Amino acid sequence: MQELMKFSKPYRQARDSRTWRLRLERLDKHWKEIMPSLVNAYLQWKYPGTAAASPSQTQTSTASPPADSVHTASAEHGGQTTSSVPIPYRRTIRNTLSDAFNIYLAILRAVNKRVFAALGRDTPDWRVKNACPACCYELDDEPDLLFSRLICMDGNNSLKRMRPLGGRKAGDTRVFDESDYFLPVDYVNKFTNEVPRRSGRRDDKAWQAYIKLEMRYNELDRASAIYERWVAVRPEPRVWVKWGKFEEERGKLDKAREVFQTALEFFGDDEEQIEKAQAVFNAFAKMETRLKEFERARVIYKFALSRLPRSKSAALYAAYTKFEKQHGTRTTLESTVLGKRRIQYEEELAHDGRNYDVWFDYARLEEGALRDLREEGATAEEEERAANRVREVYERAVAQVPPGGEKRHWRRYIFLWLFYALFEETETKDYERARQIYETAIRVVPHKQFTFAKLWIMFARFEVRQLNLQAARKILGTAIGMCPKEALFKGYIQLEFDLREFDRVRTLYEKYIEWDPTNSAAWIKYAELETQLEDFARVRAIYELGDDDLHEVWDARQDVLPTDTCELSETHQDVGGDGRIGVAGLGEEHLEHGNGVGLDQPLCCVHKQRQEPGAFLTVTTTIDI
Repeated sequence: MQELMKFSKPYRQARDSRTWRLRLERLDKHWKEIMPSLVNAYLQWKYPGTAAASPSQTQTSTASPPADSVHTASAEHGGQTTSSVPIPYRRTIRNTLSDAFNIYLAILRAVNKRVFAALGRDTPDWRVKNACPACCYELDDEPDLLFSRLICMDGNNSLKRMRPLGGRKAGDTRVFDESDYFLPVDYVNKFTNEVPRRSGRRDDKAWQAYIKLEMRYNELDRASAIYERWVAVRPEPRVWVKWGKFEEERGKLDKAREVFQTALEFFGDDEEQIEKAQAVFNAFAKMETRLKEFERARVIYKFALSRLPRSKSAALYAAYTKFEKQHGTRTTLESTVLGKRRIQYEEELAHDGRNYDVWFDYARLEEGALRDLREEGATAEEEERAANRVREVYERAVAQVPPGGEKRHWRRYIFLWLFYALFEETETKDYERARQIYETAIRVVPHKQFTFAKLWIMFARFEVRQLNLQAARKILGTAIGMCPKEALFKGYIQLEFDLREFDRVRTLYEKYIEWDPTNSAAWIKYAELETQLEDFARVRAIYELGDDDLHEVWDARQDVLPTDTCELSETHQDVGGDGRIGVAGLGEEHLEHGNGVGLDQPLCCVHKQRQEPGAFLTVTTTIDI
């Protein structure tokens, strides 16, 4: 047989690309699907003539092997069940036999489960109540013991799975749920944090003493192996750091780097784990600094800081700042200081989110960082990230709406919207976004209680810069109609004056005076406008129609106006000291068509004098010029 095997072709096994974990999962899944049928077949073969399964389970007809088949097979080999021909070891055959034996044991467990169910022993607490008959049996009138039962546990080491290291996954994911003796994993995990974990400082002294013993005898490799065992038992950051420093001190720099890298892989990329591993990052970076590997140290610091929230990395930022002061350039140092100031602002805002002065400083800090990047010639992607940081600060700031309906609480807040809109307009050139910011700010302000003229005027000015004059006039017109205010009239008048739309300016002054006839400054400004336009007839009419206070201004300006322009005659009826005078129809039909008042056309004025509360006496005077 051996000579024949020499001439046979070598056995070639096909390469299996499946992992051990995937093979186990598929094996367990496929066998579970046919397990009820296997149990039924086993019972029919083992106990013929009995009901093998319950009606709800699938019946499978399997032919029973002949009773003497096994004896016949063994008789052919002289009563031995194994062949005398040497067969070389094949891993495939070994796995097949192992899997078959595991399935056989699974069948036996399933049979026992059916038996217990038939006997009524499948309740969750049956084993606890009947674990020890001698302990559970009680006599009549037996006095109670201090401890009715003592239970000893071995830690269930046989069912444990090693915790995967870093991002690795466990190979065997099967769950042993075929017994009522062991508790399910999900049930046990509910008590994970019930007992506080011990610090383990006493155990650390034993490990350190063991390591020092090996170091005294210069057994450094054995000391390193002890560190590895220590980390496996207690994988805490301080233990990893001690191991890394030990490897550095004995000159094994590659080993030290491997230790720190393994520690970082163990903690992973989760935010909570990285926060715990700050000591590992700091020690790793300091080791690279001592080795003059400044770029490697900088990368380590940045990697940790980029994955930690700013409010939880103050100590690491302090170490990074110190590193940049010693070994960094001007640019890197400024970047570090920038990050430190961000942490400071975040801490202040966490204490008081409506501290708008801090939001202003925070936004200026991010805008300055964006401008510095542009001066340094940063890429478009870096600029976009910096701009998004500025937007994030502004969005978080404007979300802190002041409480209550008092205007004094809103005075600082409204400037956040204005600065936000200016940033989008001037820095990012995103005009549509700036328009949306203005519109949102207008919707946020409760205009029925108070308003901000600066917001409306800046929005209108923005539309003028976008050459959308119609929209600007519509904005200011809406503001005056919704919440008239002196500053709104002045801003609208100044806008039209800058555009040299004097007819519109006259109309706005008339609306202004109609809204507040007692405002002497409005009458004077209106008269000054007509003086600049050299329409002295209108100037005289405006001053004559004003309050008594305006007559003094008129007397002071007599030398400015020509005396031979026209003669103004009108009948002024004084009813009392509380007289109110308004202007209406100062050539409105001409203003609409862009014309002034002609010399041959009458000037129609309306005098309103109060006779009694809530009533006015209207006197119309026609002046022929």
